[in-house]
Amino acid sequence: MKKAMVIFAVLGASMALVTSCVGGPKIKTDELDNKGSAIGVTTPDWIKLYVTEGVTKVQAQPQFKDKYCIIGEESSTNKQFALAWADNFSAQQRIGAMLRTTISSKYQAAVTGASQSTGGTNSSTAAGSGSAEYNQEIENMINAVVNVSYSGAQRDSDWWVLTRRYDPDQEGVYSDEYTAYVLYTIPKAELNRQIAQALETSVSKDSALYQITIDLAKEILLNGVDYLDSETGRGGSGTETAASASSSVPNGTYTYAPRLREMQGGANKNSYLDRIVVRGGYFVVYLVDRLVGKGGYPGEGEFRGRDYGRDESKIILQNLNNPQQTWCPAKVDRDDENGGLYLTFQGVQGSRFSLADHNFNPPYVFEEIPIGRPDA
Repeated sequence: MKKAMVIFAVLGASMALVTSCVGGPKIKTDELDNKGSAIGVTTPDWIKLYVTEGVTKVQAQPQFKDKYCIIGEESSTNKQFALAWADNFSAQQRIGAMLRTTISSKYQAAVTGASQSTGGTNSSTAAGSGSAEYNQEIENMINAVVNVSYSGAQRDSDWWVLTRRYDPDQEGVYSDEYTAYVLYTIPKAELNRQIAQALETSVSKDSALYQITIDLAKEILLNGVDYLDSETGRGGSGTETAASASSSVPNGTYTYAPRLREMQGGANKNSYLDRIVVRGGYFVVYLVDRLVGKGGYPGEGEFRGRDYGRDESKIILQNLNNPQQTWCPAKVDRDDENGGLYLTFQGVQGSRFSLADHNFNPPYVFEEIPIGRPDA
């Protein structure tokens, strides 16, 4: 399947996410049942597009020309749990979650542009862009915008399927799982207006971010948030195909500023993703225990390797564009540069990921790790 961008696709935190590394070509998936099978209703087109090509293709349909699509997804071995989740799905929370990625990316692009200019109203802002204080101010602004209550989302449709995953080489070994989907839409003009207003009212005139924020608000009001219309989070026309879901990640260093934060059971925890380095077929994730600066290992022993008594087969990197693709770390070791640790994976493909440690219940998880452009 697929999880993607602001067109606001969302990953519901899967309660039945694989608990071991089962990726690879031997795993097969069959659909056993769905919402419409008992009454002769065929699978809706939006589900077919979402499952095979991602939310971008759903968004590109003529009926959604003037709307943003918000698609939620949840999997469970319990049908009633999955359906109850769909009934209680919060479009507001998912909008906020995706805005965190969106606004962060836009701030960083603006700060980079300012730092490359000479003179001008933003030169002093750019000068401080590398400081801990400046990064904290960005984080505070993002939190203010994310916590605004956005209105106007309407529930358009829902669906569920029952699938079986199995290894054809192991007779009688399989896993059945229900997945519920829910589709909300919100008029683009309405959401753009609300985001712009939230930005304008959340920044003070004496803030180093003031002009950047006002410019960002104007841009969103006029052009919307289509700079995250591609699943890579790089912006574009929203015409990306399913091929990107299975393509290798380009070599380079991908730094997250502000750092991405892990969660456990819906609560923020003290582990942050600083950067990802891709080189020579290796995909290396660096974690640290604080938002800025050097630190130590993640707070409560999560994401440690076998040297710490952990089952590394329960540390899972998952391709959100194709959840059947999962990887376990080939190596876990100390990061001497930032004082945290790093996890090395091999053969990783995709453009959006989650990372979870199922040695704990509930698991520690980075719910969404978008891969944008590598650092310059």
